[in-house]
Amino acid sequence: MTARAPPFFFQINKMRQDPRKASRRTIGNFWVPPRAHGYNQLVGGDTTGQYFFFDGMATRPMRGLPPGLAHFRTCSMYYDDSTTGFWVIDYSALQSAVGDGSQDNLPQRPDELESEDEDEDEDDWRMDWHQLGFVNGEGDYANDYTSYVTCASSAQRLFLQKETQQWARKLFPERYHALPQYTIAANHPNQHSDWGGLIGDLSLILALIAFSAREDEVAQAVQHCVHGSNRWRMHGMPRRRGWRNRRGVVVTIWSWPGAAGLDARYRSTNDDLQEFEEGDYGKIYD
Repeated sequence: MTARAPPFFFQINKMRQDPRKASRRTIGNFWVPPRAHGYNQLVGGDTTGQYFFFDGMATRPMRGLPPGLAHFRTCSMYYDDSTTGFWVIDYSALQSAVGDGSQDNLPQRPDELESEDEDEDEDDWRMDWHQLGFVNGEGDYANDYTSYVTCASSAQRLFLQKETQQWARKLFPERYHALPQYTIAANHPNQHSDWGGLIGDLSLILALIAFSAREDEVAQAVQHCVHGSNRWRMHGMPRRRGWRNRRGVVVTIWSWPGAAGLDARYRSTNDDLQEFEEGDYGKIYD
């Protein structure tokens, strides 16, 4: 659990709904992210088009990507406080339609598909916009209330939270905070000091760090926060400054299995990054 974290490259592009397109609305007239291809729009400036490299200890900007990379994860995320807070999918909303691409407000799940070839349709199905959620950690973290952040879960609160955990307050609005009975006061003589913490989908954690800062501060935020061989840091920027309604990002991560020569020490695989997500190198935030 003390091994150096696996290196990876990543990019955080800005996204918005095309302002010329009609918005999707709930029955209560609340905004929800678009599904139709082309309705989600790349926004230039700041970190858009910028690459970053986490070398297992520190993060730095890069001018481009080296050869020998393997795509690991992509996520798209919007923030809007009128509905769920964070809307997420596990692919790029800039490159394809979301779900079936329709602009209605009906839910879309694989079990709703009607076809003579059900298996084929399920293979073609793409996740619709979903609420950010959590599942319990596994293995060493199955019984200590560690939260694994994910795109697909009905649990929308941290399983345990300590008042001393700045990351919980800065990464998540109140709606995601642990219930009062699972919140440990700062002065509580807690005999389970190792309980709680955050692991999970690495692209989502990077997106949450991006949303914890203004658009023009994201590069500074990720270089400060994505730092350390296992447990990452939290910046000192004021809380809430990045939670702007309808702000969106697309995060992409690559491992480097083809690293060679002098760069061989930075070699990583998708399996390494998945182990990092699962907490095999320690909790990402504790």
